[in-house]
Amino acid sequence: MPNCGESVPIVETARRLAGWYRPEQVPYPLTCTGIRPGERLDEVLLSPNESFAADEPASGLRLVRTRRPVAVLSSVHARVDRLAELANGGDRDALARTCLEAAAELQ
Repeated sequence: MPNCGESVPIVETARRLAGWYRPEQVPYPLTCTGIRPGERLDEVLLSPNESFAADEPASGLRLVRTRRPVAVLSSVHARVDRLAELANGGDRDALARTCLEAAAELQ
């Protein structure tokens, strides 16, 4: 996973983007409208089954380790193939059911 560094508040991100695209208008006027339905306050990078390793495999990257059993992970390719078959066949009900089953088993 890319090493993204520390989190940056959204207002600071907006200021940086405005400075890049409208440098003649710094400070660019921002309007805060509040939280909209469904909006996330933060981005979760790891599932409960994952953790960052202490070492970096390369500069700018972080190594993610999983605690899932190997048997569960070995079935992922077959599951993806099955989902592709269902999607290509247009079987929406089976596709939805298979996605839910896979998500429950991979947690």
